[in-house]
Amino acid sequence: MTTLLNYPLKKNLLWLGALAVIIVAGACKLPQTAANLDNAPKLIEISKGPCYGPCPVYKLTVYRGGLATYEGERFTEKEGMHTKTLTTDQLDKLQAECQRANLWQYPDAFRSRQPDLPTITIVYYEEDNNNYKSILGKEGRPEAVMAIEAMLDKIADSGGWISKNKITTGGNGSENAASEKQNEIIVQLMEGVDGAVWARQYSKYNLQVIKRLSPRSFYWLVTFDDKKIAPQAMLEAIQKDDYVVAAEFNRSVEWRK
Repeated sequence: MTTLLNYPLKKNLLWLGALAVIIVAGACKLPQTAANLDNAPKLIEISKGPCYGPCPVYKLTVYRGGLATYEGERFTEKEGMHTKTLTTDQLDKLQAECQRANLWQYPDAFRSRQPDLPTITIVYYEEDNNNYKSILGKEGRPEAVMAIEAMLDKIADSGGWISKNKITTGGNGSENAASEKQNEIIVQLMEGVDGAVWARQYSKYNLQVIKRLSPRSFYWLVTFDDKKIAPQAMLEAIQKDDYVVAAEFNRSVEWRK
């Protein structure tokens, strides 16, 4: 009987080398999971902000490995974190559309005169996650940008999403225990505007920045003294600010993992 030990040394080494290549290649194709996304390379991300009506507010992120995450905030059927894996065809078409669009040729922001529309931010990432192109706007964005948004909308609205959170049920039987904090406002500032500097003009109302909602976003959470100004008056003043794209009261939701 011929065994591996009967082969000449040279053939043994060649066989072992081929086996090692197969093992390494297989390891490189391990599926992405929601647990290992901290350093995973992203492909593209879309964030849809609030409007004056029931517009869905969410963030969809597609990773280069094919996993997608959906973080629904409000006015969407999928509240909280959801994940799904795209098909190879979906991922290939999305990557091809991003390459074709050449998003780097466009400005970072398109100014809008329609405050009732939601602000949409699309961020395209290079493979190292360090270089990225962000495009913010409402109406009037280029056709290539709108084509990418349409593809991402189709993914967001598709089936197969798996919920990663449960929402605490309120006493009224609703699916969440959400409530507006009327001394806290989420403000979307124009690109390049520093929230802490911007807030100084409202110092007489003790308006202060609590935090920036994420390092690369234009959203800031601020608080003010509702004894010095009525919450609705404060909100309306901020919404009329020339450096503000959109603003709304903060809404707290208690999550249970």
